[in-house]
Amino acid sequence: MKIFLDKKGFTLLEIIVAMGLFSIVIFGIFALFEASSKANKNVWESSSVQNEASKAMQTVVDELRAANYSTVGGYPIASATGTEIIFYVNIDSDILVERIHYFVENDTFKKGVTKPTGTLLYSYGSTEQVTELVHNLKTPLETIFTYYGETYNDADDFTVLTYPIILPDVRMVGITLQLKQNSTPNAPVFEVQTKVQVRNLKAN
Repeated sequence: MKIFLDKKGFTLLEIIVAMGLFSIVIFGIFALFEASSKANKNVWESSSVQNEASKAMQTVVDELRAANYSTVGGYPIASATGTEIIFYVNIDSDILVERIHYFVENDTFKKGVTKPTGTLLYSYGSTEQVTELVHNLKTPLETIFTYYGETYNDADDFTVLTYPIILPDVRMVGITLQLKQNSTPNAPVFEVQTKVQVRNLKAN
């Protein structure tokens, strides 16, 4: 009795083709995964940067809106330039008014706080406590703080004050932050802006 075995198998060409198709599928999967990871990273970075800026902006707005005369009688706004503003406001639960300093150093938006010291005669000679609020600002820097006078209405028809700023003329402050998504040279740039009226300077 004769038994015939089927010796038919994969040819070398079939194996090469199969391996090629398998490689294409694997490459496609990795490419899709890489694209998805990159997209997720961009979304996360964008959201993180904008949240950081929005949180900082809200803090500036809340404090500027409540700016008042200092503990030693200083005018509510002490300094006003395009990249720096110093004003007085009580940011804690005590009766003393802090000096608040928002400014830019390199590509970072910072906040400095100086508490008045002394007993009967107070002064702002203590060390300023600085914290970093927003990173990766677009450089070279453009104007961050814009100042407006008494003439404005609900239609956003504002009178922009020119530098140097005459402090008693200030009624409203505009804030604009341009920041990059990350620290790479060609990173996308986002802009967050708002205006805040200083209540204790309001004349109308």
